Amino acid sequence: MKNDYIIGSKAKVDAATFSDEVDFNDHKIKFISDYCRDRTVLDLGCVQHNPRNYKSKFWLHEAIRLVSKSVVGVDIYKEGVDYLNKLEKYDIHCHNAESFDLGQKFDVVVAGDIIEHLEDLKGFFNSIKKHMHHDSILLISTPNPFYFMNIIKSVVNSDVQVNKEHTLWMCPKTLQQLLNRNGLDIDNLKYGSRFYKDRILPFPKRIKHITFHVKASFT
Repeated sequence: MKNDYIIGSKAKVDAATFSDEVDFNDHKIKFISDYCRDRTVLDLGCVQHNPRNYKSKFWLHEAIRLVSKSVVGVDIYKEGVDYLNKLEKYDIHCHNAESFDLGQKFDVVVAGDIIEHLEDLKGFFNSIKKHMHHDSILLISTPNPFYFMNIIKSVVNSDVQVNKEHTLWMCPKTLQQLLNRNGLDIDNLKYGSRFYKDRILPFPKRIKHITFHVKASFT
């Protein structure tokens, strides 16, 4: 599967985050892992670009593996999938998240920082719903477009690019609309940032945090 836009192993790896322990206090890991505890989980986009990120204390897939009943991963980056499966701790499949069918259902579907990479959102949600039963939940994390640093960058040079693979920005209102059109609704929304400087700013949450997370379920 050749996709020239995929960053993959060209993405920088921050060795300073390498650890034998997962940081369960990280905003994204905490939000998602709390809902995955003792449940069957499907984790979409789990490689997180460079597969060597599996050593990072912020690797979401490992956090899910440690708390869940079971977890299956999906990612479009074949080299990354093959790399991680050789470690023999992971069950990861190479598929496009916009069109896939594993033939099984899960209690939780995780889409951590993947929706902003896609072009076929209808295919994405159709694929997700094939893997959800009536009581399943969907967890989505995505960059917050109204993060104050994005606003500053847009004023200074009009170029605000979080990642060159991104195809869109999603805010809570547009995500709510998209979920509703696909038979889902937001049950919980939370903002978060890994940076201490962001968390202590006296700004509204929707401005000072770099990411937002939602829990959604069938309406």
